[in-house]
Amino acid sequence: MKPINRRDFIKLGLSSGALLALGSGSDLATRTLGKKDSQKKVIILGLDGMDPHLLQVWMRQGKLPSFQKLLNQGDFRRLRTSIPPQSPVAWSNFITGMNPGGHGIFDFVHRDPEAYMPEFSGAEIKESGKTIRIGNLILPLSGGEVKLSRKGRAFWQILEDYDIPSTVFKMPGNYPPAPTKQRTISGLGTPDLVGSLNHFNYYTTEFTELKEDIGGGEIHEVYVAENRVKTSLPGPTNTFKTDRPESSIDLTVYIDPVNPVAKIVIQDHEFILKQGEWSEWKRIHFRMIPTQSVSGICMFYLKQVRPEF
Repeated sequence: MKPINRRDFIKLGLSSGALLALGSGSDLATRTLGKKDSQKKVIILGLDGMDPHLLQVWMRQGKLPSFQKLLNQGDFRRLRTSIPPQSPVAWSNFITGMNPGGHGIFDFVHRDPEAYMPEFSGAEIKESGKTIRIGNLILPLSGGEVKLSRKGRAFWQILEDYDIPSTVFKMPGNYPPAPTKQRTISGLGTPDLVGSLNHFNYYTTEFTELKEDIGGGEIHEVYVAENRVKTSLPGPTNTFKTDRPESSIDLTVYIDPVNPVAKIVIQDHEFILKQGEWSEWKRIHFRMIPTQSVSGICMFYLKQVRPEF
């Protein structure tokens, strides 16, 4: 099947969208809540780094029945990757229909021309430029700014111009989300509370013996005393204080003396996990100063309770 590049793909999708918009007075589309809701939907499923050749091989071998079902119900086209072939570049091509010369994303990082240091290419983050110091506190007089570095318009912004609704879920390279009335959630490239893209915390009593690579995480050595582990969950840097300490909240794990389960207590949450089980999302709060807190969500996974935690 003939390959199709991202620019042609976007043009094809927008042409179809424009056709639906022009047909608003016919049976092709109906207006719902002020927007044209087409009777035929288009679903784009994007998987970062997937090899189309391997996908086809494994579908023929019957190893990917769900993908084969999607293929049977729709279509399959190979997309040429970007130059350079990196995720933020390729997704920015897909989002805008432009190459890196147009949208300005050439890599995961770019060089700060003033400090010559690498910075995240997806967004520009600035702290408040106006502050007042009172003792060991630094109080901002204005808000900071997070600005999307990608140039050009996203295809869902153009669809919005034609009054065509869309939902964009976990789109890579879209933090902060491009301004739109469409329903969007950013994906790859969205930082967590500590400013990382993939940070996690690993608590274990085998700190010195740990051999496995847990890339992207931080290992914390803990001790079990009377079937209890007392530790803390690190949070964002406290920029309200002159020494900029790392914030944290208490975390306690109560281990069942017989069964492979544990009760986890963090702030106002108490829940029990079996070995090998994930928790639901839990909302937590890091107190910066008496009047200011930073909120976030996290999940917990109980890997093992004995012989080592």
